[in-house]
Amino acid sequence: MLRVRTALTGGIGGPYLNTFYFDGDTQGEADSAADAAHDFWDSLKAWMVDGVNIAVEPEVVELSVSNGTPLTTYVTTQDAVVTTSASAQAPAETQGLIRWRTGVYIGSREIRGRTYVPCVPQSSLGDGIPGGGYLAALTTAAGVLLGHTANFGIWSDAHDTFASAISGTPWAKWAVLRSRRD
Repeated sequence: MLRVRTALTGGIGGPYLNTFYFDGDTQGEADSAADAAHDFWDSLKAWMVDGVNIAVEPEVVELSVSNGTPLTTYVTTQDAVVTTSASAQAPAETQGLIRWRTGVYIGSREIRGRTYVPCVPQSSLGDGIPGGGYLAALTTAAGVLLGHTANFGIWSDAHDTFASAISGTPWAKWAVLRSRRD
């Protein structure tokens, strides 16, 4: 399993760190996974406030599915994505959310994941909920990740299982990601 991290700097409330997981264990699969993460964020650059720098970290780490320990590191190269929305930023607590489904159940619970999208422009706020254009952009971004040659999925560290994602749906409400230190 491959771990791809993306650092987002700039904007109110940053920096942010995003982690994606992909099936794979070769340099080619690591390159494809880093490309998928880059393309995901690139599809959202017009829907995030201007000046946020999104950099896919060059080190893609292969992890053991059984316990999450690093096995090897692959070096990839990605251009940074710079966001472009001219609208002012909404409060940092206002974030988009994509909910990932796998269709894989352990016991009676499905393995699911979430991706938070920070730096929301005020122009996307709608009437207290995400506007239609913003939700469409999140849907497109989810499709970019799911349609990529890299096999995107969710890693459940509680069950030591990787499951391929089969759908990604934007939440029609605003979300907030809080750290355990808040």
